Order: sequence, then structure tokens, then C-alpha cells
Amino acid sequence: MTFEGNKKQSRVPLTPEQLKDVITFKRNKQTKQIEKLKKTRRYKVLNIFNIISIIIYCEIVFCMYGPANYTKDVCTKANIDEYMRDVGPERVIRFMSVWGKNDAHYQFYVGENIQLPKPNSDFYVGKDFLLQKEVKVMVSTSVSEYRLWRVIPLIFLGISVTLITFLVFAHNMNLVNYSLIAVSLMNAINLLYFIVV
Repeated sequence: MTFEGNKKQSRVPLTPEQLKDVITFKRNKQTKQIEKLKKTRRYKVLNIFNIISIIIYCEIVFCMYGPANYTKDVCTKANIDEYMRDVGPERVIRFMSVWGKNDAHYQFYVGENIQLPKPNSDFYVGKDFLLQKEVKVMVSTSVSEYRLWRVIPLIFLGISVTLITFLVFAHNMNLVNYSLIAVSLMNAINLLYFIVV
């Protein structure tokens, strides 16, 4: 017994003129959607927010490796948290902690052999200029600047979110409503993390 149901009709290919009309229609529809999105206030605000976020991330990275806004603090206590292994006869400090006034704790990566700061000696805490995040420390027993350990994940997140935002802008995905909202939300969460931590 053979079953003969409704067979799907074969598709008739479009003629070149019809295909050209369909492509023109889709382009015009997309252009109208982009123009409509560009006129909205949300598009302008979110793009400005994303650009400001990139500027903040770049400024924090710049302050971590360049000049920063230094404040003076007094060391109440200092200790070595961890030594590096297998570096030769000399013991090299990996992590050091310094406590300032009001029990402010700063743990930073050293990577060299330095003397512990003495109690009541001065040390300097470097902050970035915009958010006033503490990014590095200078102790009195060394001329080097040491990056705070808790800031290194922030820098990694800032660089990766900046790269993602650049990719979105380079591929004009900020002209699509959903991707613009997604990137703005990612930047907002990252900035909130920067402010809270």
C-alpha cells in the first residue's frame, strides 16, 4: 500500500530581477532600522558610556605601569607572605604585605630581594586619576614600584573587555540594538566590579 499525501511543491528559483529586488528591499529595511536606532537617545547614551568605559580601563592600565597619584602612608607592620622557589642561593620575595594607618592592608607582588619596611616608615600608595583605585605601592626600602595583587585581575578584565568592545565597534555591531545593549551591560558590570573591589 502506497501513501500519497500532499507533496511539497518544488521551489521555483527567483529570476535575477526578483533576486535584485529582494536584496534591495532587505538593504533598505536594514538601513531604515539603523537610521531609526541612531535617532534614539539610548543609542547615543550607550555608545558614549562604552567609550567612557574604554577610557577608564585604559587610564587604569596606564596608571598601573606609568605615573599615578601618590598618597603618603605610615607603615605600622610589614611581613613577607611568600618566597619564590628554586631561584638560587638568594631568597627572592614573591609577595609582601604592608599595613598602613587605619589597618589598611596592601599585598603586592615583589619578585626581587628587598628589605622589609620598618615600622613607622613612610610608603606611598599610587592611585589612578579617575576612579582613585589603589594600583601600586612604593616602599621606603626600594626605588621600584610594586603592583597590588588584588588589582591584577581588574587589569586583566579591563583589557579583555576593552578588546571585546573594540571588536564590537570595529564590526559595526553597535548598530544592532541587542549587541549594543549586551556590550553596555558587560561594561557596566565590569565598571561596577572596578568600583566595588
